[in-house]
Order: sequence, then C-alpha cells, then structure tokens
Amino acid sequence: MRVRGSETTAAGFDAWRASRCLKVTCRVEQHAGQPVLIRTSTGTVEVVALHADGTMVSALARGGLTEQQLVSIAVAPALTVYP
Repeated sequence: MRVRGSETTAAGFDAWRASRCLKVTCRVEQHAGQPVLIRTSTGTVEVVALHADGTMVSALARGGLTEQQLVSIAVAPALTVYP
C-alpha cells in the first residue's frame, strides 16, 4: 500500500480527476462529506479524497486491502498536510 498527500483546491481536484479517469474505471462518491475518487484496474485500487482543508490524500493498493478500507484511510482526519 502507498499513501501520499498534497495540497489542492476543489478545482484542482476536479482537473486532476478528469486527467486520471481517461482509460480506467473511475467514480466519485461522497464519504464523510468529502469527494472521493475511486479508480480501479486489474488488481489495483486507488482512492483519492479531498479534505475540507485542501489536503488531497491518495491511497493505492495492489491486493490485500478492500476498497472500503482504502476509503477509510484516505478520509481519515489525521491525514492532513496542516498541523
């Protein structure tokens, strides 16, 4: 599993989402009041959440974790670029 964080805006998240969903299955859902992008391809699941403070958290796994587990990780309030 890999977890990454960065800072963005809602518009930046939407542009990033559009570029990442060209060739794979993607959907956007709301979890804990946050937009969450879920991308799936053979054997890989990536979940990217945009936190209210502008933190974008990506959790990627190639087997071993379920989609819901990755969503829980990505929306966790403790994962933020701000102290």
